[in-house]
Amino acid sequence: MTRIVDGHAAARRLLAQTAQDSALAQASLGRAPRLALLMMGEAAPARAYAARIEEFAGLAEVDTMIVTGPADGSLAQMQALVRQLNADQSVDGILPLTPFPSGVAMADIAAILSSQKDVDGLTPLNAGQLAAGLDGLFPCTPQAAVLLAEEVLGDLRGLNATVVGASASVGRPLLQLLLQRGVTVTIAHIDTRDLVAACQTADLLFAAAGRAGLIGARHVRAGATVIDIGINLVTQADGSRRILGDVDLAAVDGVAAVISAVPDGVGPLTTAFLLANTVLAAQRRHAGA
Repeated sequence: MTRIVDGHAAARRLLAQTAQDSALAQASLGRAPRLALLMMGEAAPARAYAARIEEFAGLAEVDTMIVTGPADGSLAQMQALVRQLNADQSVDGILPLTPFPSGVAMADIAAILSSQKDVDGLTPLNAGQLAAGLDGLFPCTPQAAVLLAEEVLGDLRGLNATVVGASASVGRPLLQLLLQRGVTVTIAHIDTRDLVAACQTADLLFAAAGRAGLIGARHVRAGATVIDIGINLVTQADGSRRILGDVDLAAVDGVAAVISAVPDGVGPLTTAFLLANTVLAAQRRHAGA
């Protein structure tokens, strides 16, 4: 039977380390590191994620603030709020929460977001730093996925991995993080002709395509470790809604050796990394002041 792992224990350890780092930062800053959460409107998913962040922030000794704009706001209005937070010296990290108003894309916000406060690695500068193997602030979900894999397998060097999904926020930075750890990586995407063949080479399979149940038994090599990054809200036949991953859990049971839980695998670690990045951003901003 396949073992299902979650990220809560690793997240607690990361939060405890972040609290220690925050205490050191507070001695220099004279205040706790602060994360600003930018929401346009009051969408339930954004509110729920903000509540999770606030809960974890208490454990990490990080202050949070919520800045809210109109749900039907314009690009100019949202960009004005970002610029205000860029200039606010009491704010160390900024996280724009989706959904955005109609006509506003993440690239529009990343283009003006301060790279020093970009705690989810959204800006072109931080993406370039990661690709070049330099220090920066890197996306939280890929960092979480790699740490969860390391929790299961230890040193990843020399393993074969396949990443299914090539988004700028998850798939591509995940590729870079794995390369830095000495992993041989195949990346699959919408134009991959034989997804099964691409996945079957993997000791370690990351599913990050954003399509519920995409990965089935034939994609998974026997004994592989599967990290499911997909978060898909699916309406069931009875009208209820359920969060499903990109992996068909029932199908891969008994084939994969280990699979991460959804949403409690990568999810808790993603939030923990967000707070760790906020403290790191505070430390770097103070050092450069």
